[in-house]
Amino acid sequence: MLRALFAIALLLCLPWAQAQGNDQSSYAAAPLHSLQQASPADLAAYQGSWVMAVLIEPDCRWCVLQMRDLAKLQQACPQVQPVAVALRGKRMQLLKEMRRAKADIPAARASQQFKQQLGNIETTPWLLVLDPNGKEVARLRGYTPLDQLRSALSC
Repeated sequence: MLRALFAIALLLCLPWAQAQGNDQSSYAAAPLHSLQQASPADLAAYQGSWVMAVLIEPDCRWCVLQMRDLAKLQQACPQVQPVAVALRGKRMQLLKEMRRAKADIPAARASQQFKQQLGNIETTPWLLVLDPNGKEVARLRGYTPLDQLRSALSC
């Protein structure tokens, strides 16, 4: 029941950008290159939780704000697992961005396979919302404020 309400609330309350004709959840099993020791090898490792994957890149102020908000959201809603996935940038640049965000969330660099399966993402941030079964329920372009995320989740 909560899962269905969450999906409906996200679709109604948040700006939603439709996927670009590819299998929306195929990228969940694509490999990621960990920036931290504890990060999983792919998004499918978080199956069983609502996953909010924020797509980031270096020197993106909105990405930093989105990562901070997702860390706060996880404290209020433990059923949500935020993950930062970098589309561009070198490891040292990305670690610097993680420190700047002061967000204790897993982070990884996207593999070429992940990028191909995801489709063309030119700007960041994007927020990918996966249900506990690993299916994409929303793809949100741009920064999504914490208040909107909380109201969609009723947290």
